[in-house]
Amino acid sequence: MTKYSLLLALLIGMLLASSCRSSADDPAFGPASFSPDGNLVVFSHQDGGACFIYLGNLSTAAAKRLTKARSGCEADPSFSSDGKLIVYSYASRNDRKSSLFIVNADGSNSRQITPSETDDVYPVFSPDNSSVYFARSGYFGHHSPIAASRQHDFDLFSVDLRNNKVTQLTYQGLYDLRSLCLSPDGKELLISTARYPIGDLFEVYPTAKPQSAKLVFQPHVPDEPRLTGPTPAFGDACYLPDGLNILMIAASSKDGGNYAYNVYLMSAVTGAIEQLTKLTGMTTGVQASRNGKSATFENEGKMYLLDLQSHSLKPLQWSGLNN
Repeated sequence: MTKYSLLLALLIGMLLASSCRSSADDPAFGPASFSPDGNLVVFSHQDGGACFIYLGNLSTAAAKRLTKARSGCEADPSFSSDGKLIVYSYASRNDRKSSLFIVNADGSNSRQITPSETDDVYPVFSPDNSSVYFARSGYFGHHSPIAASRQHDFDLFSVDLRNNKVTQLTYQGLYDLRSLCLSPDGKELLISTARYPIGDLFEVYPTAKPQSAKLVFQPHVPDEPRLTGPTPAFGDACYLPDGLNILMIAASSKDGGNYAYNVYLMSAVTGAIEQLTKLTGMTTGVQASRNGKSATFENEGKMYLLDLQSHSLKPLQWSGLNN
């Protein structure tokens, strides 16, 4: 792979990533987290350069603000396993670093759990809700005059919720990190990243000994972008509840110019790939329900509910946004 083809892969991949620092080019909806009973989802919605967290009822399509922030960007919300708490990242302004907060599921008692001087994203609760795993960025900026500033230099951390003690888990200094997912048994952390000269990757780190990746995946889909050779462009990896399958989003291009981003299912055992949607345009933020029956994602500014058995799609036309 040439440096030029890798640069294109990284630029495509950045479109799959959501940043806690909101911009007009970011998706209207961030990845949604399902409540344990599957009736609710919590997600970030962008409007007017700010983004705030909403709680959405899947039966009524009614959404309501969860917190009272007036500016900045709330992102990456995730339910605890008992559904009582929600963890999220928050930057008070687009030029500020993001910290992690926990709030009760009814919106009460919001409290900060990581320092303001760090830059923390993608939080997820441990299965027993005693700690939160997350990614920390060590650098916000860009190395190209044509690239927008983004978070870089990532590693994985955890914070003990009994004393707010933060522990660094990896020392990888990853240039890019697009998603973080905890396996259903809590033993593995799955990330979407990219490395030179390999390109886009999924890497699995054991939570007990996370110093290096236990598994590395580089899936290929039909009609994936090609320049001088295969150039995968994928991200947003998340486990299904069985721990044996992974949902992901990947790009394809039949004519070499117009990219379509769709949801795929990948076996973590055999690597087999199945395409679940047939969409055009940009798709981001796929997340599975805890019973493995459905998933949500954004495509071209709209959120959808995907039935993982029938592959049918339902647009989620939320009422109550921007209130």
